[in-house]
Amino acid sequence: MLTINDGTSFLATDESGDIAVGTEQGLYHDDLRFLSDYQLRLDGATPVLLSARTLCHHTSVHYFTNPELVGAPSGTLSLARRRMVGRGMHEDLDLTNYGDSDARLTLEITFDSDFAHIFDVKRQLERATDRATERRRLRRSPRVRRQFAFASGRGHAMRRTVITLSQGGTLDGRTARLELRLPAGGSWHLCLDCRVGMGNDEAPPRYSCKPIGPVSLPTEAHARRLDSVAAQAPRVQSDHAPVTQAYDQAVSDLAALRIPGEQLAGEEWVLSAGIPWYLALFGRDALIAGFEALPFQPEYATAALRALARRQGTAVDPVTDEAPGKILHEHRFGQQARPVFSPRFPYYGTVDATPLFLVLLSETYRWTGDLALVEELRGNVIQALEWIDAYGDSDGDGYVEYYRTTPGGLTNQGWKDSWDSVRFHDGVVASGPIALCEVQGYVYDAKMRTAELFDALDEPARATVLRAQAGALRSKFNRDFWIESRGYYAEALDGAKRPVDSLTSNAGHLLWSGIADADKARRVAARLLSPALFTGWGIRTMGSQEGGYNPISYHNGSVWPHDTALIAAGLARYGYVQEAARVVGGLLDSVEQFPNHRVPELFAGFDRLETGFPVDYPTSSSPQAWAAGSVLLAIRTMLGVRTSATGLLSARPLLPAHVSWLRMNGVRLRGEVVDLEVHRTGEGARLQVHRTQQLTRVA
Repeated sequence: MLTINDGTSFLATDESGDIAVGTEQGLYHDDLRFLSDYQLRLDGATPVLLSARTLCHHTSVHYFTNPELVGAPSGTLSLARRRMVGRGMHEDLDLTNYGDSDARLTLEITFDSDFAHIFDVKRQLERATDRATERRRLRRSPRVRRQFAFASGRGHAMRRTVITLSQGGTLDGRTARLELRLPAGGSWHLCLDCRVGMGNDEAPPRYSCKPIGPVSLPTEAHARRLDSVAAQAPRVQSDHAPVTQAYDQAVSDLAALRIPGEQLAGEEWVLSAGIPWYLALFGRDALIAGFEALPFQPEYATAALRALARRQGTAVDPVTDEAPGKILHEHRFGQQARPVFSPRFPYYGTVDATPLFLVLLSETYRWTGDLALVEELRGNVIQALEWIDAYGDSDGDGYVEYYRTTPGGLTNQGWKDSWDSVRFHDGVVASGPIALCEVQGYVYDAKMRTAELFDALDEPARATVLRAQAGALRSKFNRDFWIESRGYYAEALDGAKRPVDSLTSNAGHLLWSGIADADKARRVAARLLSPALFTGWGIRTMGSQEGGYNPISYHNGSVWPHDTALIAAGLARYGYVQEAARVVGGLLDSVEQFPNHRVPELFAGFDRLETGFPVDYPTSSSPQAWAAGSVLLAIRTMLGVRTSATGLLSARPLLPAHVSWLRMNGVRLRGEVVDLEVHRTGEGARLQVHRTQQLTRVA
């Protein structure tokens, strides 16, 4: 599937640019599908696709030639199809006859609009509802013979798609037919505008008619800002070209997933989670993506922190799972924002976003030294800590757990939020309240890090209390969650405080957070690299010998790149450099297999030796924020750089087997710009820091 987007508009098509009925493809704006069918034909035949590319996040180009036609021998016509998405869509078609004689043909374009909501599409409904389909109306302009208008509903509930062609033709039902005669060497051009509207609001497409030729990207202010985000990122060089290609694509994807301020309230922009299903603000996703992007692009971290602080919970509301100090799970924007898990937005059904908020603020301060940001968010920090102790640990057992407070809410509220993602070794689904192992790690890390922040704020008493709480949690956790018979940590404690004994990737996050005891971390590292969990491409979410294992499930055996990248960072943190290098190498190898080196949300958990390539997951989002960020975190892990609240830069670099050197130019560290370079030296690697003047100590 080929995807382009701009803000809350996106277009998902097949490689030819067509939209196939009965799929998730379509033209969407603010979570509604305004085109559900779009087919281009020559004399009723499908053009022969030569090549298709995305030129930037909002523009794609498709090149075709013709099959054998009555009026044109095969391979004599060139057809270029260029589209740009933004508040609707604009398309240019350029047809050229390279034959020796006149070409005669009929160009046909078929359209339809089901106005389905993205959630209904995800449930694999071809139409939003029967009533919506019955109410949909098709209007055509008999005077100009070049305009379609689909509409559904009335008044403020009306939704409409208006398609205008630059040249008239025959309109037959949902199909426009244009009879063409091109002399030898002749060319023909057609512009198509697709406007979308809801209620009384109808904005013209952001882009207008442009002939296909030398690529000239839009120069509007918002487009310049968006493209400049990618341009300001540090540049990567390596002897292994796929590393550079994956990095460039990841930087571009993160920039493209920004929702601009014109569609928000108070922010310049926020980072959405992914396309097609998650074009909205998700707390956990924004926080982890912000962490992954540090220190290369700190803007994502600060934007996430401010947007989530602005919407931090203030009251107890069982309907939305809100509580004072809690960080939200999901917030959608626009007229068609339709909650699924609660009657209204924001929805707060997440157990881990609140400690991750504290982790990200600390990591941002470590890399940027921005004490003003810490001071700005001090009140939010205190509220988040209060939520952890007063609401997160609802039964006072010392662990943060979750349970659903609204009937339609999420059953599981960690990052693996499928209803069946917490299972015992025998496959039985655990009952709540659930205390996930990785969440306790996040809480430990959050308190240790927040103590550093209070040191910086000259509040030593708070810092002392937090360190004591974190130390007590670590001791208790390593006693209660460790399963000696499995040589591994429990995925969770269930409602009866029984250890959930499945072998899952969750325990890998304990290395990332630092809560694991050193002797136990050694055994966890060995398990993570065992055939049960490591596929050769990444870490499975569930071990292949567990009762609930399914390599093509969402959370019970699939591979999630962000999960794998966090685990690799955790392995490196504990000194398991060779193991981390294997995991990073597998992840980067998988990225080579995906179109444009774009990392998907997840892929199937089949073994590399079994398939030879990573197998797609059917409804994986792509692009996806924390998947794109996994490439940045993998590169940071290769560079081996860590920093502390005091500014100490430590380095333990590593390189996968197929990478001999890596250089990153233009990394921002506490107000300085430096270049970081890693070279293989024998069995290890060495980091060099260039352009350092007053850079804090390097260990």
